[in-house]
Amino acid sequence: MENWTWIYLLFFLIPLARILPRILRRSRLKSMNHVDNSTNYRPGFSNNYTEQPQQYVSTNDPTASQKKPESKEMMVLGAINNGAKTFDKIRKETQIEYNELNDILENLEKKELMRVERKSGLFGTKVELYATDKGFREYHS
Repeated sequence: MENWTWIYLLFFLIPLARILPRILRRSRLKSMNHVDNSTNYRPGFSNNYTEQPQQYVSTNDPTASQKKPESKEMMVLGAINNGAKTFDKIRKETQIEYNELNDILENLEKKELMRVERKSGLFGTKVELYATDKGFREYHS
């Protein structure tokens, strides 16, 4: 019989090779976390978004011309109420520029119309935005 103890080494090294980079990445993120990210809802992305919003109006819908124009805060609150939880999804849905959307989200948070939840996971912190009951009533009134 041959010596098969090397197989135990193999079963130990494969999971270690997968777990070790995650542990190192997490420790690097913790050491670089000295910068305050409380006002930055979308870290790691540039602010060079210049595409203009496009408005499409259907000619077959008679109520399209009767709808009152929404303020940008109500557009953002509507996007949150419709299920957009992240900064990026809200920005795509409303077509509002980065800095302006950041200011609107801060104002909505101060008015207690939405709440911010920060969740930590394997890939760093994740920021999710939720409408409060007050925000839900404000949007649907």
